Formats: sequence, C-alpha cells, structure tokens
Amino acid sequence: MLFVLFGMPGVMKTFMDPSALAPMGIAWATDVPVWVLRFIGICELAGALGMILRQRRASSRC
Repeated sequence: MLFVLFGMPGVMKTFMDPSALAPMGIAWATDVPVWVLRFIGICELAGALGMILRQRRASSRC
C-alpha cells in the first residue's frame, strides 16, 4: 500500500494545475516552473510503479 502514498501525489503533481495544488498544502507548487512540478510528479509515479513491479516480481519467485 506504500505505492499509493507515492502514486496519488504523483498523479496530482503531473496532471493538476499548480494553482489548484496550493490550497491542498503544496504551496511551493506556484513558486517553481511547471516543468519542475511535472518532473517531480513523474518521478513519484515511477517510484510507485517500481514498488508495484518489484512486489509482483518478488512474489513470483516464492
């Protein structure tokens, strides 16, 4: 379930408008360029995907 903690903020930072993120507690989203915010979101999504794939691969070995 840890992948949800990485995945949901990653989706929000990748697809939502920075001005909509500020009221949700991500106030710095309006201070950085949009491409930096999107990059961070994509990295968080990649981390969540890596957790899912690693978990599936480890369970298939047992």
